Amino acid sequence: MPRSPHLTAPIDIATDDEWGVVYDGMIGAVYGPGGTAYAAGVGSKYKIAGKTGTAQVIAIKQNEKYHAKDVAERNRDHAWFSAYAPADDPKIAISVLVENGGFGAAAAAPIARKVLDAYLLEDNAPFELPSQAKDRPSATARRNGPTT
Repeated sequence: MPRSPHLTAPIDIATDDEWGVVYDGMIGAVYGPGGTAYAAGVGSKYKIAGKTGTAQVIAIKQNEKYHAKDVAERNRDHAWFSAYAPADDPKIAISVLVENGGFGAAAAAPIARKVLDAYLLEDNAPFELPSQAKDRPSATARRNGPTT
């Protein structure tokens, strides 16, 4: 039986300046020159913040080169991409892992983009948030404190 999400109290783990560095880096990965997830952001109707990655499956000696074509498929690197959107007013966060997929931008980011588009752009997309989530203040409001 599916369980409903349970929201917990916010945890302060960084300053606004530190979060700014993370935000800028994730925007840069999608839209910056040489960004590893550049292709995932091309033509988007909303701003995506994301991070690509790979997870090594087998040990490689320090001076040894890794060539995916020379490794059994089950031993190839895992590909991942984590993102949230719209970056300035997040409605969805996602992490995609493609087992033995190689590079995150090539394997996982296109899948994430399709999910983001389906959620943010298609008519049948966003589901209703649980009532407790609707009343929860945004991260910015939590950091800045109550307003009067």
